[in-house]
Amino acid sequence: MTIASCSNIEQDLKTIVEAVSVPTIRKSNNQEFSSDNAMSPIQNAFLCTEGDILLCAAALGYDAFGGNTTVGNMDFLTAALINQFEELTNDNKFSWESLLDGTASQVKNITDSIQVRKQVPLYYYNLRYQE
Repeated sequence: MTIASCSNIEQDLKTIVEAVSVPTIRKSNNQEFSSDNAMSPIQNAFLCTEGDILLCAAALGYDAFGGNTTVGNMDFLTAALINQFEELTNDNKFSWESLLDGTASQVKNITDSIQVRKQVPLYYYNLRYQE
């Protein structure tokens, strides 16, 4: 499987590197992945999927934004991706489709709530699942 991510955020690279904290993926309430039940959908997503995923912070003609988020100072796409991953793994409902659809929806909600120009993530997937 190939995963590509890109961003067209307009800031100088030095400013981004100095401002961005390294995100971590964690379970809510500092819990570990404690059961095979919780881990199985994630393992299947990585081990039983073939294909391509392309995820861009903003479609052509739109800008990407960042700032203070629930997971630190970073671009909104990365923050939404981490939040969506955690939400889906907490509910044991992880799939690539729900991760990408939910991430795009969260980015829209974030940018709408802070009233910046519209950010429209672009994503594409062509996946085949093995049994």
